[in-house]
Amino acid sequence: MAENKQSKSKVGRKTVLSPQQEKELSKRIIRLAQIGCPITLKVLRICVFTYGEKNNVPIPFVKGKGMAGHAWVEGFLLVIP
Repeated sequence: MAENKQSKSKVGRKTVLSPQQEKELSKRIIRLAQIGCPITLKVLRICVFTYGEKNNVPIPFVKGKGMAGHAWVEGFLLVIP
């Protein structure tokens, strides 16, 4: 009888940030909220874009706005704890 082996490959685009970078960013977001300074989605988009520029990480962005795109943020928020 043949076994049903599931593939460990991920579906979708390759992630922009490494797992370590995603974990670090999510910890910072959570910590800010815990101390009473939650950030808005707009601030998150700007901070991620700035981080990407400083670290040569190609964050998908909104042209002329200097911030990460809506789709990127939505995807990020789906994968963080």
